[in-house]
Amino acid sequence: MSRAFVKDSDENPRPEDELNLPPLEGPVLLTPAGLARLEERLHHAQGEVARYRGEESPDGKLAYLRALRELRLLEQQRGAAVVVDPAQHGEHADTAAFGAHVTVEDEEGNSRTYVLVGEVEADPAKGLINVKSPLAEALLGQRVGDTVTWRRPAGEVTLTITAIEYPER
Repeated sequence: MSRAFVKDSDENPRPEDELNLPPLEGPVLLTPAGLARLEERLHHAQGEVARYRGEESPDGKLAYLRALRELRLLEQQRGAAVVVDPAQHGEHADTAAFGAHVTVEDEEGNSRTYVLVGEVEADPAKGLINVKSPLAEALLGQRVGDTVTWRRPAGEVTLTITAIEYPER
């Protein structure tokens, strides 16, 4: 490729360039518990930035920049946060919606509980499922006793909803 078509920064990216975050698209939906976890992470990131500030070694400078990027990302998410309190569902408490703890049973009788949360709060290993995921999309709007099909890359799974609960404050 001709040098005329290559920016110097393409060959030698600077760590500082990673501090420029893309803008968030829309609000960051969180449950009250998710907001608490986000604020814990924000506090931790502030400590990491303070810890590595002024480091002179290449590894120390890189650790500082990584911590600073994490802090900026968390600040951005906190600034766009919209807390949806699942305890406020009232007469719709029998329907799976944002913040619901949905217990399902598969065809083999295995039971699992998922919590329907926003993207920032999602942690599938802990059962916190992004409301935009195929599983959550199958569960949203359903009621106890309903059967849904979860379309996964590994194949479809039929799930029966056995409980829907919303946490109380």
